[in-house]
Amino acid sequence: MPGFTIYCQLVMDEFNTTAEKGAYPKAMGEILGSSYIRPLGKGYLAFYLEQAYTDPYLYLRDNVDFVIGQRRFSNNGGNIIHNDFLGFPYGGDAFIISLETEYILPGQYSAGIKGTYIMHGGETDMDTEWQPVSSLSPGDTIFPRGIPEHRMVIGILGKWNILTWLTFYGEVDGIFCWNYRKTGNTSQDFQTVIGMSLEF
Repeated sequence: MPGFTIYCQLVMDEFNTTAEKGAYPKAMGEILGSSYIRPLGKGYLAFYLEQAYTDPYLYLRDNVDFVIGQRRFSNNGGNIIHNDFLGFPYGGDAFIISLETEYILPGQYSAGIKGTYIMHGGETDMDTEWQPVSSLSPGDTIFPRGIPEHRMVIGILGKWNILTWLTFYGEVDGIFCWNYRKTGNTSQDFQTVIGMSLEF
């Protein structure tokens, strides 16, 4: 179908069978997505859909976890080191589905809306110890591990090409969380992004 794209990515760091002795937890993940773009008026209407899943112990290893430190500027002055997963930003023990649609008028502007749902297991993070299956409880290797955190992000976004080399962009998101950081509490916030890019 013209304008339609589908893609899939798989990752496997650890695989085991029930017959193995001293096996470590299965560590796999996948991303499945599609996009559809069609002409509309002088521009294009685009749709994007993506789903992702990661096992609880993906990105975890003995002494070599797939975690990197990034230097970031702090509002309090100076820099801080922020640890993040090397690869998928949500790390292991996660299920995500995202939908976005936008209208694009090349060389002038684009505007769109998006929604993302995230379910993250409540017991696995960067500091979780990597250990054999025999030392874990039966449910520790199955998604979701523990009582999960649920998050919904709904946003509007746009770009404005003022000049051929100058673009302004912005985004406003509403974020809603349940069982926020394993506390059992609900939380919500609104965040904005405003920026510009120069091309020469």
